[in-house]
Amino acid sequence: MGVHEHTIEVAGSPAFYRSCPGSNVLYLHSVPTSSDDWVEMLELTGGGAVDLPGFRRSGKGGPLDYSMNRYVDFLERILFQLELERVAVVGHGWGAAFGLLLAARRPGLVSRLTLIDAIPLLDGFTWPTPVRWW
Repeated sequence: MGVHEHTIEVAGSPAFYRSCPGSNVLYLHSVPTSSDDWVEMLELTGGGAVDLPGFRRSGKGGPLDYSMNRYVDFLERILFQLELERVAVVGHGWGAAFGLLLAARRPGLVSRLTLIDAIPLLDGFTWPTPVRWW
């Protein structure tokens, strides 16, 4: 099985993702990495991994809203476009937080959830100053 690379348009912006037959797992990377993190796992298990908006080969438009809710909107849209009705989500760091929010928002869409070093989702959480500058 080989890992295939694709670029589609999601909400007017290019979205890059990798896929490999074999499972319905969606792998989500953290900041500042990309779907490159998941190539070996895709080869082993199948599934898909996306470059989240603003990272690697997905759109980086200045007017894009980079809030947590907009990332979850992006995930819903790309899964809809790919006609994936139910996925198991594996997320690392920020990807874990986005996966958790996706599962909370759309429990019927997420069959399983694996979180690795998830960021805290606490009221009042803000990006640290160096990250906001970046």
